[in-house]
Amino acid sequence: LNSRLTSARLLLGAAWSRMGNWAQAASIWRLALRQEYVPQDQDRVWLHYNLGVAMMAMGNVDDAIREFRVVAGERPTWAQGWSQLGSALMATRQWDQAVVALETAARLQPAWAHLYFSMGKSRAEQGKLSQAVASLQRAVELEPRFVDAWFHLGVVLRAQNRSRDAVGPIRLAADGGSSEAQSLLASMYANGS
Repeated sequence: LNSRLTSARLLLGAAWSRMGNWAQAASIWRLALRQEYVPQDQDRVWLHYNLGVAMMAMGNVDDAIREFRVVAGERPTWAQGWSQLGSALMATRQWDQAVVALETAARLQPAWAHLYFSMGKSRAEQGKLSQAVASLQRAVELEPRFVDAWFHLGVVLRAQNRSRDAVGPIRLAADGGSSEAQSLLASMYANGS
């Protein structure tokens, strides 16, 4: 089988995914991975990565985790692969493993605010509220307009019974357009907290 077909299948799958036909895209990428010709390392990583994204889009999270583990194993210095693995693990509530994947991604790309946001959410789910606050604070330091990070920071501070400290981040999220933050802030004012 001609090796050039791998690149063509990558592109064809991408075209199907852009049209929202994730099943067709996944089928094409699986075919490229099963062919007798072994794709070059870079193509193989992209095939597994794209297949993982397709599996997530179709709700096949366990399959996505398998694909992203392949990506992380074959290209361990690529933060995006670790980030996707962390997101997939979060979707299955595997918080400890998600944090490990996200921390790995953050070591590789330390200025990526979304990684710290995801770590903060995972750590909050683990009940590690102090670590969650630190991660969320890092997210808003890196991206001061990150509305969801401000909101979650306020929520975690509130969970620590630090309502006074929570008001500022929640207010910033509300000012940024978060309806959840606006509702929570109104409730806090109404309750005197």
